[in-house]
Amino acid sequence: METQKLSETQIFFRLVMDNIPQSIFWKDRNSNYLGCNRNFARNAGLETPEAIVGKNDYDLPWTKEESDWYRECDRRVIDSDTPEYHIVETQLRADGKLTWLDTNKIPLHDDEGNVIGILGTYEDISDRQEIEASLEIQLQKAKLFNQITQAIRKSLDTQKIFQTTVTKVRRLLQADRVAILRFDLDADYSEGEFVAESVLPEFKSALKEKIRDRCFGERCVINYHKGKVYTFADVKAENLTDCYYEILSHFQIKANLVIPLLEGNKLWGLLCIHQCSCPRQWQAEEIQFVQKIATQLGIAIYQAQLLERERLQRSLLTKQNKLLAKQNQQLQAEIKVRQQAKNSLAIKLKEAKLLNEITLAIRNSLNTQKVFQTAV
Repeated sequence: METQKLSETQIFFRLVMDNIPQSIFWKDRNSNYLGCNRNFARNAGLETPEAIVGKNDYDLPWTKEESDWYRECDRRVIDSDTPEYHIVETQLRADGKLTWLDTNKIPLHDDEGNVIGILGTYEDISDRQEIEASLEIQLQKAKLFNQITQAIRKSLDTQKIFQTTVTKVRRLLQADRVAILRFDLDADYSEGEFVAESVLPEFKSALKEKIRDRCFGERCVINYHKGKVYTFADVKAENLTDCYYEILSHFQIKANLVIPLLEGNKLWGLLCIHQCSCPRQWQAEEIQFVQKIATQLGIAIYQAQLLERERLQRSLLTKQNKLLAKQNQQLQAEIKVRQQAKNSLAIKLKEAKLLNEITLAIRNSLNTQKVFQTAV
């Protein structure tokens, strides 16, 4: 009867263990498995929980690095006789899926209190990790967007803003190259030059390279003027013109994301995101983020152009004022010369008049006293 009750208890215990959503396992002091529940056995690729007995982590699908880490944690718990909770770690399962785990490990004791092994539980937190990673990326994007916005407000040094932007966008998107292309407007959008770039060292730099694409003006300018974004996940699979494909190949580009940079309503250049190592499927949130960055860069470009026009106007006005001042000085000098000439002429006329009066007095009178009086 007692044996039957014990058997029923064991069955019930196994039923409870197998219905708990977490994975459960227990090991001896040497980190050899003594048992597990069905969830753990399934993750390990075992048909039954009993198949785990006697195995160690190196016998299971986990990577060597994961096995080393699991056994290191086991050792700490056993040697310190102290539980460890919420260990965040990875596990490569038998089905090839890489998962994130939240693991707890507790020392197991015999009747005398000696540590004889560990009891471990874990749950799959991959979804949570993905959400947290996504939130972290969104936070980084928001911080970068704010930094660029603040930089534009505080500085009109577009080159500094460009370099900061390409560096941080490349790191955030984990792209191989991010660059800014400025068009030569005199060439009707068929020529341009990369004026800022951040690129991994193993790939060719595009900085200050002249780009010539005779097909660009006919093919893309109108759409770029309208704000159209071009995305190529795999340039080899796209129906590209020979001249455009030649340019992409020259810079080792496998995937391409290109956003127009508009100065008001005028196409100024392009913000280019390149993947050179392999093709890449651009995500909608990545495209939206880069579009927002391009809009802010467009504002910086527009403000810089306004400042440049204002500077040129001030310079022209300064030159005009200097010219007017010089002309005024010349005019004042001329007036002074004319006034001096006028004064000199008046004196000469007065002298001539006096001489004439004296001459007439001498001719008309022999009274020397009267002549002397006229002269003085």
